[in-house]
Amino acid sequence: MEQLMDLGKVSFTSGDYSLTIQNVDDDKQGLWNCQQAGRIVASYNLIVDVPPEIEMVSSSPVEVGEDSTLICQASGRPRPKIYWTRKGGETIDGAKTIELADADGVQRSQGTLVVQNVTKSMIAEISCNAQSRATTATQTTDVNVKCLPKTTNEAQTQARKSGQNGASTQSVNLLTLGFLLAYLLI
Repeated sequence: MEQLMDLGKVSFTSGDYSLTIQNVDDDKQGLWNCQQAGRIVASYNLIVDVPPEIEMVSSSPVEVGEDSTLICQASGRPRPKIYWTRKGGETIDGAKTIELADADGVQRSQGTLVVQNVTKSMIAEISCNAQSRATTATQTTDVNVKCLPKTTNEAQTQARKSGQNGASTQSVNLLTLGFLLAYLLI
């Protein structure tokens, strides 16, 4: 066996045309040629997988009965496949995925899930999953449902039914006004 030549993280043994690339990273990707006497005798295109990474998951707050749109962007190589799951791992059907422009040598995807006719009981964790040959990345978000406080009329009706005087009704009105202001500031 001939002497092993060290080229940093790349080494080869001459004579049998074997090439060993140790600690492969992204900068080793590309075409590798084996030359003998100045002539290329073998070529190999090395493709390095980059594990998927979720760059963003977003949702906007909605009121009960409205639709909530969840958006997830991920990158990796090969291009990650995006899918959505509920807490407990149940896959959610009906999501759309589009390919985004590649950036810095990695491929990007965007997944969009529309949760229709949101109810209070839907305040739950939903996960965006980005899967490729290398692995799966997961990031969790909540469906953000706005819950309105009771109105002043309902509070007054309850106070009258319980036989309380006007002073109590005014404090209930102030309490309701406080909840309403807190809601508007969110």
